Parts: sequence; structure tokens; C-alpha cells
Amino acid sequence: MNDLVSIVVPVYNVEKYLDKCLKSISCQTYKKIEVIIVNDGSKDDSRAIAKKWCNLDNRFVLVEKENGGLSSARNHGLDHVHGEFVLFIDSDDFIDYNYIKNLYLCFDDNTDIVIGEYAIYEEKTNKYFYHSNMLDDRIFIDMEDKRKLISYLMYGPYTVMPIWKNMYRMSFLTLNNLRFTSERLIYAEDFLFHIEAYFLAKKIKFTSQIVYFHLVNEGSLSQGYRDNMFEMKVELYKRIMNLLQNFNEKELIHLYSNKIPDTIGSCIFNLSKCKFSQAKKNIDKVLKNDFVKNAYNRKFNGVGLVRYRVLFYIGKYGKSTLCVLLAKFMLLLTPLYRYMQRRIEYIPE
Repeated sequence: MNDLVSIVVPVYNVEKYLDKCLKSISCQTYKKIEVIIVNDGSKDDSRAIAKKWCNLDNRFVLVEKENGGLSSARNHGLDHVHGEFVLFIDSDDFIDYNYIKNLYLCFDDNTDIVIGEYAIYEEKTNKYFYHSNMLDDRIFIDMEDKRKLISYLMYGPYTVMPIWKNMYRMSFLTLNNLRFTSERLIYAEDFLFHIEAYFLAKKIKFTSQIVYFHLVNEGSLSQGYRDNMFEMKVELYKRIMNLLQNFNEKELIHLYSNKIPDTIGSCIFNLSKCKFSQAKKNIDKVLKNDFVKNAYNRKFNGVGLVRYRVLFYIGKYGKSTLCVLLAKFMLLLTPLYRYMQRRIEYIPE
């Protein structure tokens, strides 16, 4: 346990959460760490909190940059990494005291990525809920295994894509020039990053140990409304298709092409999170797009999320008003849907 582990913490206007996050890092049982706090042009007291921890713990260092977004901050942090291994922690989340040790001990000489487990922390209820990726303690080595992993990433019932619960061998990232695409250009930048990383890694390990606590709040990027959602999701789709073509993955290309209805349906759903008149204008614009028009001339296999497929096929007939009404009704049912989900409460040690 003599390897240096680098932790990149992008920071932007998180004064409410940052102290708890950095304290959980400072208390790690694995001691040989460097913590690179990237202040992405914060306008609140986040910088002062980061400076406080740099004074308290000499393993912490603060680097400054102009605001460029989460991916930009992560990439900037990577430029300052000195460790053999690296991981990323979102500044509104926090970690178990054995987080680094548990992930680090999973590595052997051939492992490039270790994927950990996490619990969701609901700030409103002050409760934790167990999250399972259903791939407990599995190892992926050959290409067929990795195809199954990527297929799961595309269609699995639970996401395995977040950057923040994984540890990476730094030489693997450097050798393959793996960096993050801006979340201002594409939706779900972690998704694109991991498809490429999973293809290139020699060995990928999962561990079922809970090590990371992910805060759920309504102000997060994933919860918020963005009026360029459609353009971002289409750009993500195109980049993933190009990536799969570069790897000559015909089966995965076919599989991912069947996600188009979900991509369009989810855009209709998310673009309805505003006033009715604006939502209708958003959907009309989507339905007139050539990407969407071409989609309605194709047949799709596979099963996606029902609500997205319904919105997609209603849009086929140009019924933007009906799309918005139905999407808003679905939004009203979201709390009920979450309540009815079978969730197992998790009690941290």
C-alpha cells in the first residue's frame, strides 16, 4: 500500500456541501493520497473552504481556473495528477472512510479500472438507500465480456456509468489519452467516457462494497431542465455511434441504434419541465428535426422505458400538445413512482 492515489475534486459554488466532502477525504484509512481541488471559478465561499483544508492537511492542493464546467475541471485536475491511481469525487458527495483502501486493494498488475458500489443519500429525508449494479464482484477481461458490460450499460436496469465511484490506473488514462467531453456539448459525458474506457482496459473489476455516498438534490445537473437537451442527446448518440464504428462493433451498433426512440422520448419528457407554451415550442422544434423525421421512418427492436416509447410514438403524429400534456402528467407521477420503487435503506457504519 505504497502507491500514491490522486483524488480530483471539481468545485463550483458548493459551499453548503464542500466541507463535509473534504473532511470525508481527509479521514481516509489509506493515507498516501494527494487531493487536487479544482476551483472552477466559484462565486461563493467554496474557495475559502478549500483553502482552509489545504492549510489543515498538506496533502490537499488548490488549483484555480476560469469556469468551464465539470468535465473541464476534471481534465484540468488530471493535468496536475502525480499518483499511480486516480479517482474523482463530486464536491457535493462524500465517501466512506475505507473508500480508497477498498478500491485500491482490488487492483492487480493487469487491472485498469475498479468499479465500486454506492448508496444514494437523500438530503430531504436524511436517509441512505442501497444501490446495486447487479454485477457484484465480477471481472471483465476478454472482449466478449466487455461487450456484455457495455450492453448492460446501454440497457441495464441500473446505471454503472458514474465516474465518481471508480478508480483508474493513471498510466492507462494517459496511454489512451482518455479525457472528458464537456457536459455543455453532450448529455451524460460519463457514458461516452466509459464506453471507450471499457473497450480499451485490459481488466475491469467490480466490488460490491459500499464506498461512496451520492447526494440526490433537485439542483443537480441530472435533475435540471436544459433547453438544449435535445441537441446534447443527439450529439451524444452520434459520438457513441462513431466510437462503436471505430471499434467495428456491429452488434453493439445495432443494439444502440434501437435506443433512438428512448433518446427522443426522453428529450420530450425533459423538455416539458417548463411552462406549457415553452414546452410545446420545444417539442415542435424537436419533431421538425431531420434526425427525428428519419427516426419515424424506421422500425426499432428492443424494449425501452415505456414512458419514453409512448412519447416517441405520439410525437410521430405531430401531436406536440398531447406529448406535453402526457409528459407533464408523468412528471406529476414521478414522486409516486419513486415511492413505489422497492428501495432498501442502508445504514452507514
